Amino acid sequence: MRVAIIALALAAVLLLGGGSFVLFQLQTGALKSRASYSTTRLAIGNYSNTIECTGSIEPYSVNDVFIPDKANVVSVQVHDGDYVSAGQVLFTVAENADATASKKQTDVLAQSAGTIANVKVTAGATAASLNGAAALQITDLNSLIGIVEVPEGSAPYVRMGTETEVTCQLSSGGSVVLDGTLMNYTKTPSSHADDSSHVSYNLMIMFGDTRGVQVGSKITTQIHVDDYGTVYYVPAAAVLERDGRYFVEVVYTNATIERHQVQLLGTGDDGQLVITSDALAEGSTIRADLSE
Repeated sequence: MRVAIIALALAAVLLLGGGSFVLFQLQTGALKSRASYSTTRLAIGNYSNTIECTGSIEPYSVNDVFIPDKANVVSVQVHDGDYVSAGQVLFTVAENADATASKKQTDVLAQSAGTIANVKVTAGATAASLNGAAALQITDLNSLIGIVEVPEGSAPYVRMGTETEVTCQLSSGGSVVLDGTLMNYTKTPSSHADDSSHVSYNLMIMFGDTRGVQVGSKITTQIHVDDYGTVYYVPAAAVLERDGRYFVEVVYTNATIERHQVQLLGTGDDGQLVITSDALAEGSTIRADLSE
């Protein structure tokens, strides 16, 4: 009887010990699963850089002229490059198909002086045939500006009113340096038709002197951005790129992981990537190597 009791006791000890061992194995297995990837904790940093922006010389004042609704063009009196005065006839329209009835013809006049550009109108054209586009433009070539493209990630941090030097390519093959001032965005944003992942903002630059410079001339400028606000330095392996967009994976205290889009601003001196996002905060934990 005593032998049976001792045997049962030993069996109980072994069972409990084995259960504890199994429990320990399960627990350490779970911890190992959690620790199967490396993480890094975010800290706020500072970042500044210089971006090269390219664009072209454009007229400051551009007035679009349209064909009136329910009218067709009888004749066109101007061509690209013509200089017109305010009140000068640009083209003549008729309000019905009978273009021979002179009393029903109307002259479309220039509302301002300038140089004619982008003439699309021809005899017989209508507003519908131009798909809503302007028949022509009147431009002021005495006042020229520069339009350059600024990357979307840098656009909010460019300081308006900053002076900049602009290199302008001349038709003669040489170049000239213009003193300019960053003014404002004229279009936000604009996307390249061949690659929608590259989004940019059109920035206007005013010049004090543009003598010898022509509309359409290519320009380049270096713009310094000294404050990008709240940024984070992360390992290059922590950032995932998909179709021109960038992501990091945030690890929460309950071990759940969420992917968030970020803006990639550049690369630090140590090779780490500089990112920013409203979805991130100082102290957040992210996966350090997404290849793991």
